[in-house]
Amino acid sequence: MQDGFVAIPNDVYDALLCSPISQRQERVYLAILRKTAGYGKDTDCLATNQISAMTGIADSHVRAALTQLEALGMLIRGRRTVQGVFLTPVIDPSQWKYERTDSVRTEVRTDQIGTSKRTESVTHNRQLQQKEEQNPFTATTPESPEAKPKQKRANQLPADFAPSESHSALALELGVNLLAEFPGFVDYHRAKGSTMKDWNSALNTWLRNAKKFGRTSAAPSAKSTAFQAREDNRRAAARSIFGNAMQQGGANNEHAIDAEFTRI
Repeated sequence: MQDGFVAIPNDVYDALLCSPISQRQERVYLAILRKTAGYGKDTDCLATNQISAMTGIADSHVRAALTQLEALGMLIRGRRTVQGVFLTPVIDPSQWKYERTDSVRTEVRTDQIGTSKRTESVTHNRQLQQKEEQNPFTATTPESPEAKPKQKRANQLPADFAPSESHSALALELGVNLLAEFPGFVDYHRAKGSTMKDWNSALNTWLRNAKKFGRTSAAPSAKSTAFQAREDNRRAAARSIFGNAMQQGGANNEHAIDAEFTRI
């Protein structure tokens, strides 16, 4: 025989052969035996990641196995240190707390023993495959490009952009002069190089801001309209009376006509 071996008592070895513990628990227990009995010690300070590196089992599953082994009476956990916890394997099978009956362990493929993460991944994929076989309509298929709605991209103001009827209706509702506001809207955004996803909405916002900042097209009041009509009538009367004189006298008689207009 080659040098170096772990002296496992026959009672322990025989008890493990017929024990109902899981393979994960057994591997953790054997790792502790390796670090204790393998070096002629009863106990050893071990960290979870040490056992994980020896067995290929994830840290979280190692911690769970340690708790389960302790509950089965196969392990004694001692004081905790910075390096780990003192672990003592119980090598007297009569103290183990499980029923000694025939049991079927969970079979694990030999090519999955390398890492527990790989085992879990295979199990998860197998479960998904079984679900899809039971209900094939749940199988996911890649969506076609046409199924996804295309998002509108922002662009600069088109050269042929012009106000629509909806803009005219909004300007009329707000009391804003659309014809006066639109050139300013175009000059402003073209000078800034603005990009918009919806230029129609941008113009609506411009018109609402025009009302907000007081750039409304105020209608002439009745008083100013009547005054202007009266002034036009008076000037027309003065020109009808002195029109010939203005044509003969030229610009010199314009002052006289204005004076007569004022007198009337």
